[in-house]
Amino acid sequence: MSTMDRYTYYNIIVMLLTVRYIQGQTYSLSGSASYGIRGGDYRFTCRISVDNIPQGVSFNIGNDIICRVLLLTCQESSSDTRYTCGCINGNNRTLYLNITNVQSTDAGTWTCRDGSVGSPPVTLPVYYPPTIKSLTSDANNNMIDEDSTVTFTCSVDSLPSSVISWSRSQQGGQLYSGSQYTIPKARCQHTDNYTCTASNNIGQPVSNTIPLYVRCAPVLDPNQETKTTISIGRGETGALSIHVLAYPLPVYTWYYQLQDGSKQLITDFRIRQEDDGLSSTLTIQDVTEDDGGKYIVYVNNSAGTKSTVFNLVVSSQDGDNDDVISRERGIGAAICLAVCFLVLGIATVSLWCIMKKRGQRICFQNIKDQTVANDTTNRTDNVTLSDIPPIPTVYDRVDATNTRDAVNLDYINTSTTASPYEVLDKQTMDTNTYQQLSPYQNLHV
Repeated sequence: MSTMDRYTYYNIIVMLLTVRYIQGQTYSLSGSASYGIRGGDYRFTCRISVDNIPQGVSFNIGNDIICRVLLLTCQESSSDTRYTCGCINGNNRTLYLNITNVQSTDAGTWTCRDGSVGSPPVTLPVYYPPTIKSLTSDANNNMIDEDSTVTFTCSVDSLPSSVISWSRSQQGGQLYSGSQYTIPKARCQHTDNYTCTASNNIGQPVSNTIPLYVRCAPVLDPNQETKTTISIGRGETGALSIHVLAYPLPVYTWYYQLQDGSKQLITDFRIRQEDDGLSSTLTIQDVTEDDGGKYIVYVNNSAGTKSTVFNLVVSSQDGDNDDVISRERGIGAAICLAVCFLVLGIATVSLWCIMKKRGQRICFQNIKDQTVANDTTNRTDNVTLSDIPPIPTVYDRVDATNTRDAVNLDYINTSTTASPYEVLDKQTMDTNTYQQLSPYQNLHV
């Protein structure tokens, strides 16, 4: 046989084998997703394209038959209740296999076949969310001394692999990524809870937490504010609080500092102390001016002692200031009024004493309707006295026997001013009529 004949014969054999191979690919298998999720559901679909339907078709993983369908009746039989198979809508050319509660054992190579002929297998990977198998540190009982080195290790099982991140309770954000986290030189502020979080986008992320205790003397917690100067209104409730980092947990002792610098334990029933691990609060009810001043708190544990001084300032409230101002104004007005009455009384008594000493007194008298009316003939027919304000007149006491008048008078008018009654007196004298005047009649204008 020539070389050409051999070549031609070889090509014919290959073509025949290829046709036979293609004709043998009468089954195709596909899945509901590119992977299954552990604990979830998954579905296989098998399509048959041969003219002669076989008696039955099976779903296999490797060489193991998992579920078999009789095509004439679409009845099924399975090796596990998690697996069910059958015809889709009664069509014996399209079959299904349902897997419930997918397990890691379901991962592998799956086929559908009728015995010797079957489906370019499809490999089913089974993914599952992360599980933290362990979280440890190389510290003895999670406790170390300051300036020591500590390493945390987080072991995670997941498919696909998870991203592992670290965080701590007293700080936000991510500290580090990786299965291990190391603190090269631990300080007091490293006392905290450390959390490992794993995620692979399958299901929800998972976390686990481990504590770390760093033995150290008490220091003020930099993550919390400790106000050492407090201003409180009189009558209000005040609070002095301190926040520290320390291990072991400390003991708190509060004192009031006297003017001479000495300390005095606080025993007032209005003052209450409350301790809560890494913090202590001194509460003062119904604050008074005497509560103002300096307070000292000593924070002590086996590693050392920390002391902090607080300054309490007691201020008056606005309402109290208004009351004080009102009271002061009222007192001022009362004092002013009292002084005025006192001055007036002193002046009155002084004047009375002077007049008494001189044998004089003050008298007020009203002269009413004092008018003299003249008619057109300039004749005085009557006299009307108009109302005039009372005029003080000073009388000298004289002896009635020294007067030239027949009237018995105890006092006479010493004023030289002409009296409006002189006209009447003159008229009376002209008519020879005697008219007696009252001994206290004031004829002075």
